[in-house]
Amino acid sequence: MKRSILFTFLLACSPAIAAADTITLPPGLWSYQGTAQMGLARLDDAGTECMRPGQSTYDLNKVAASIAPGCALTGATSLGNGVAFSVMCTGSVKGELDGTFQFTDTSASLTANGWTGDPGAPVDLAVTASADRVSDTCS
Repeated sequence: MKRSILFTFLLACSPAIAAADTITLPPGLWSYQGTAQMGLARLDDAGTECMRPGQSTYDLNKVAASIAPGCALTGATSLGNGVAFSVMCTGSVKGELDGTFQFTDTSASLTANGWTGDPGAPVDLAVTASADRVSDTCS
């Protein structure tokens, strides 16, 4: 099953940060919703995702690379309750995205802003998302 990019970005911020670019999520059932606004185009996404024990560690370098070929994490800094990050895309998809993940033990939020398209005529990009851990198990 292919995971939503909004969900992947959002839940990659949850508790148990080992390093600024590696994150382990608490297992359980998560409910999420998010919006990506690119110029006038808007993508809304919502759903649930089961995070299983032992399968919930994320490398933000891989998350950034999954956006499109040529995208890479260019910065990640641990914050007291989250991570600040920067992503740059230089392949067929061009752009930059800077944002923060904030979290508690049972919820998370993402806010990121940047641009995409032609550097000479960039299109604004804004992503917001949130998630709540609704259960310790997925059943």
